[in-house]
Amino acid sequence: MSTDDGSGHRALLEWRDARFAVLGDEGYREKRYGAHGYQYRQRGSLAVGTNGRIGVASASGAEASASWRYLAQLARNVSRVDLAVTARTDTYASDVARESYRLANEVKRGRGRPTQLTLIQGQDRGDTLYVGSRKSDVLGRLYDKQQESRDPAYLGCWRWEVQYRRAPALAALKGLAATAKPSDVCTATVGSWFRDRGIAAPFRPGSDAMLLQTPKVLPDDQRWLEWVRRCVQPRAREMVERYGWRYIAESCAGPIRTYDQWESLTRGIELELIPDIAEVAS
Repeated sequence: MSTDDGSGHRALLEWRDARFAVLGDEGYREKRYGAHGYQYRQRGSLAVGTNGRIGVASASGAEASASWRYLAQLARNVSRVDLAVTARTDTYASDVARESYRLANEVKRGRGRPTQLTLIQGQDRGDTLYVGSRKSDVLGRLYDKQQESRDPAYLGCWRWEVQYRRAPALAALKGLAATAKPSDVCTATVGSWFRDRGIAAPFRPGSDAMLLQTPKVLPDDQRWLEWVRRCVQPRAREMVERYGWRYIAESCAGPIRTYDQWESLTRGIELELIPDIAEVAS
């Protein structure tokens, strides 16, 4: 997430210092690094950066659980939020992803584009079922949590996870922060999301799912983009070959000054881990 360039920035840095003091007492050492014009400080799974005007923060695991509500108060933009539910189905149920893939493909669809399903079968980290396009702003994942984590405590557990990015991420974080029982709402939202796409979820909601309201593209914006594709894109493609994508983008929209601008430029880029490729090849 990122803050504004006023009180939110100052509040984030003050909160960082207080939180880092706690993490330091717990034994986490501090790391410092720079990226995309920001100077970061990190302890454990919490990283906070600043460019002097805007603050950014990333939290995962237990630190996300401890800090997400406060970060939601300061968030002006959110790059990514993952809502997840871990459930124990059956100690020997190692084929949940494959069975879900098979059953979802057998469901008769109505009108509209069918949900994209991608099943990755891994011998080392277990199977993963991706629900939706991996380039979209909302993506679902179903995977073997015990295999992924290598933690015996998760024996027989699978994780249903919905990843939100950009505008849906901000809406999800703000919406969850406004609820009295975020854990119940998270469970209901994740379960409803998967069931709506033909994927069974063995946990039942104790409350209503969130109805996310994300900004829609304005008709004038759509018409302007259509004009750009028709009149500007052919020449722009030629210039990209000579000068590169970033030069053309910054020539049209101005220099990249914030992390959010950089993240929007790299939207849709997918990185594959070399070890995963090696495992498949072997």
